[in-house]
Amino acid sequence: MEITSIFSFLVHPGKHEDIQQELGGVDIPLEGNLFYMLSTVFNKATDECNIDIAFMKSGDGSQYNNCRAELVSLLQNKSLEHARIIARRLQAVTTKRSGLGLLFIVLGSNDINKRAYIARFPADFGIVAQEDETALHVELLEQVFMKNAVSYKAVVFDGESYDSDFWVGKAVDKQISNNSVAISGYWIREFLLADFRTTPAQGTRRLAIAIKRTMDQTNDIEIKEELAAVLAGVQK
Repeated sequence: MEITSIFSFLVHPGKHEDIQQELGGVDIPLEGNLFYMLSTVFNKATDECNIDIAFMKSGDGSQYNNCRAELVSLLQNKSLEHARIIARRLQAVTTKRSGLGLLFIVLGSNDINKRAYIARFPADFGIVAQEDETALHVELLEQVFMKNAVSYKAVVFDGESYDSDFWVGKAVDKQISNNSVAISGYWIREFLLADFRTTPAQGTRRLAIAIKRTMDQTNDIEIKEELAAVLAGVQK
C-alpha cells in the first residue's frame, strides 16, 4: 500500500484544562529517514496491531460516531487541518501522567482500499554532549522522541467504502508493561470513542475456556458429562 500523506503534531496533556494549548503540526515529506521509518510501521500495521476494536455507536443508538466521521473526513480531504482535528481530540483526553506525545497520522491507499494509521510516541529525556578543544558541553533535553522506536501506541483502520467501512480496526500498545492490561483505556475509549471487539472465534475460545474451568471445579459426574457435551458442540 502506498503512503499518500503523513501529518505530525506535538500533543500536550490537555485533560481537565480549560484552555487547550495550540497544536503545532506539519505535513511530513514522503522521503528521508523519518519517512522510511514510518513506512516500515505502516506496512506491518495490520500484523502488529493485534487487538480488535470497533467504533461505538452514538448515545441514541444511531449508526454514527464522531471520531469515525472525523477520520473519514481526513481520508477524503488529506489536509493538515483535518488531521489537526484528530490531534485536538487526543490532546483533550491526554493526562499529565501520559505526558507529551508526538502524534503521527499516516494515510495510504492501493487500487482497492484506503488506510489510516495513527501512532503516538512518548516524550523522553536525553542528554546531548558536545566536545570541543577546551571543554565538554552537556545539555539535558526534555523533548526527545523515538529514541526507542518500538515504544508507542498505534491503531489502524482499513476500508474501501467511506459509507460502510472504517467501523472496525486494530490497535496495539507497546508502552504497556502490565500483563493484565492489553492497552490504555484512554487511547481506545476516550480518544477514539471505540471499544474492544470480540470476534466469533475469540468468543468461542473464551466460552470453551470457561466450560473447561467449570468442569475442573466440579466433582459431579453428571454435570461434567453435560458440560463435556456442550464443549464438544462449541468446538465443532
